[in-house]
Amino acid sequence: MFQSDDQWKYFVDTGVWPKRNQFAPQEWITNFDSDEQRFARRLLEKFTYFSEDMVRQLFKSSFISLSKHVLKDKNDTNLSAREWGEFLDNLYILKVTGENPSDADSGFIFTRMSRDILGIPESRLLNASSFIETIQSNPKANFVFVDDFVGSGNQFVTLWNNQKIAEDVTFNSLYQSYSNHRFFYCTAICTQRGYDHLNRFCPVEVIPAHLYTDLHSALNPDSYIWRDFSKDGPSFIRDMSIKAGIPELPHAGVQVFDDGNKIVSWQGYLGLGLVLGFSHGWPDATLPLFYHNEGGFKPLLKKGQL
Repeated sequence: MFQSDDQWKYFVDTGVWPKRNQFAPQEWITNFDSDEQRFARRLLEKFTYFSEDMVRQLFKSSFISLSKHVLKDKNDTNLSAREWGEFLDNLYILKVTGENPSDADSGFIFTRMSRDILGIPESRLLNASSFIETIQSNPKANFVFVDDFVGSGNQFVTLWNNQKIAEDVTFNSLYQSYSNHRFFYCTAICTQRGYDHLNRFCPVEVIPAHLYTDLHSALNPDSYIWRDFSKDGPSFIRDMSIKAGIPELPHAGVQVFDDGNKIVSWQGYLGLGLVLGFSHGWPDATLPLFYHNEGGFKPLLKKGQL
């Protein structure tokens, strides 16, 4: 059943969707002819928008799962105040950054959530120098990277293996020297591709609140998006993207310009073809058809890429 304009208004009023200046379904749907709107409305119906409150709940859920990994002897699903305190006592938070760290990196948002939602003291929110000091001085420390989304996993593999945190020092080189420590990666959403990639190349235990498989990709005709609807959904996305002027880049890649702007292939980064956005932005894995805004095309998502 397709959503009507009244249903869309209800979604905004109840906080399921954001305000119109960030998310504009009524405008976006006008990009399509009457015979195309059947597919466009299906995409809207299956689009997942994670509000700020939902992201907070996902973040908490990921940490509850993490506590079970750390407290190995704990079988009950509820933690007492003492057990939660035990869990937090030697827990340290590390943010995930891009190759050129910026205050706009989503890892900063989730580092603050660790403090504000979980009550982790500011002193345990580590930068590079305090991380090196902690891993050398506290043999019981558990380290947790935090972020919102893992797509390919490439960014984190680069961070772990290649990004220098001091002269000739990487996370991996320190791990090799202090292998008694455990490292975790708590994320709201992780794709199966990213999960497998991280498990292959990093000794880090990945704990997502939600794991996205191929069944979450709009480019898979057997996904939940097109199930019981039409096998032609992926073809619709391709045709409409080309019609809108969204390019197809080699290997479904991303082109970044000197001014920081970038173009993502119509399939979403690496062909992940996701239909999701967060209150603070959206990943490259999300279909550009949702945020393209050139040549008179009206975007659904307006806030900004992550």
